[in-house]
Amino acid sequence: MTTNNVVNVTLAGQTGTGAFVGSVSPTITTPKIALINDASGNSVLALGSNASAVNFITLSNEPAATAPRIAASGPAADIGMDYYTKALGAHIFNSTSNQPFSIFSGTSYQHQSLFNFANTAQTRNITFQDSDGTLAYLSDISGGSIITSSVSLTSADILALATVPITIVAAPGSNKYIAPIMITSNLFFNTTPYSIDTTANFYYGTSSGAPLVILFNAQNFLTQPQNAIELSIGSVSGPTDFDSTLLLNQPIILEAPGATIADGDSPITIKVQYLVIDFN
Repeated sequence: MTTNNVVNVTLAGQTGTGAFVGSVSPTITTPKIALINDASGNSVLALGSNASAVNFITLSNEPAATAPRIAASGPAADIGMDYYTKALGAHIFNSTSNQPFSIFSGTSYQHQSLFNFANTAQTRNITFQDSDGTLAYLSDISGGSIITSSVSLTSADILALATVPITIVAAPGSNKYIAPIMITSNLFFNTTPYSIDTTANFYYGTSSGAPLVILFNAQNFLTQPQNAIELSIGSVSGPTDFDSTLLLNQPIILEAPGATIADGDSPITIKVQYLVIDFN
């Protein structure tokens, strides 16, 4: 490698497998690349080709305390971004934060919407109805509106009810009280009935809070060897003059404190129809 001419002549016939190395960290401007492979020769990134393309992606590194950036670029003032999975593949976002998802919107990204999730080893399904409308917070719903909450329990959830309570209805907000109307429990029988030596109850807040109607017992629901539905009219068992701290801004949970639950493998879906009574 004594002159540029020698290097150029050598590279002219190369296919990419030559031993020439121009620099440890060469600067490459506007290369044409269709596919990037890893050290094992397996594909990592394929770059599509469009003869009329003007919009593109800019990848940026950032200083400390600032996240790296993927941005849409091009001559137009407004350029969106499309994300595609292959066929039935899902978009999966992973974070160890309880607030893993944020949306910044509006002029100069001035508005922030922060999404918070529980830090539990559970899987929860959130279903949106197939219609137009605006989602309402519990705090925005008047006491005259009937609300329906739905929770799906796996067999692992049910077998752990003695020590791991399940939130059925979230806390409604300061000085508000959840008044259940109807609780419907649907057992989708799989292969093996559950065995249980005591009952499971709905409670306000914790198992030491105000108890609600009994949900399960060994004879009438969990031990069924078939699909089963149980209907419970919402009410508070025992006296109704509870300390208000046991009721106000308390979630409704399902728990079977001290129970031994075994064997079963069937999921259960619980739907609660209720009112939010606002004392503000």
